[in-house]
Amino acid sequence: MGMKAEAETAPLTRKRLKIGKEINRGGEFRIFEGEDGDVIKICRFPRLMRWVFGDFRQKNEQDLRFLKSYFPQYLPATRIVDHEKNWAVCQERIDGVPLTPEAKRSPQVRKLFLEAEKVYLSTGKIPDFSNPRNLLQETGTGRLLLLDSSVLGGKRWWPIGYLVTRFLGKILFDTLKNRLRTGRGVF
Repeated sequence: MGMKAEAETAPLTRKRLKIGKEINRGGEFRIFEGEDGDVIKICRFPRLMRWVFGDFRQKNEQDLRFLKSYFPQYLPATRIVDHEKNWAVCQERIDGVPLTPEAKRSPQVRKLFLEAEKVYLSTGKIPDFSNPRNLLQETGTGRLLLLDSSVLGGKRWWPIGYLVTRFLGKILFDTLKNRLRTGRGVF
């Protein structure tokens, strides 16, 4: 048996990430300091998310692929990795500030939301802008970055979590479209 065949049949080993202190909590994830300046996001309720979405890791992988395809310039380095008996989202730690009310009306933000509107019309999916803290302005560069790699919308109806994200995606799109049309800030 060659080296390649041995590697393919070797038992899967799970990496244990070096996790620091908890720095935040979102609806779906607990967020920790990680090694090498990363932020590590671990699912808060894995059993509930499995019930709501089926394979929650697969949903997150699909969301990340979507964002890397349509919004790569707004996404910090993000990857999904094995962690013990589960998985985690590792993301480059960003120094930045949430958008000010004035910044939310900037041409840069408007451009992002116009891109999101166009992508939603062709795919039925939109980045999760529902929480204003999901979008950050990087210190020094002023670059806009999506901190949440969740996507709303899509075409799936089941498991129930997909129906909910589909409904929320439509609400977010309608709100975004209305606010872009009237010139008001999005959040």
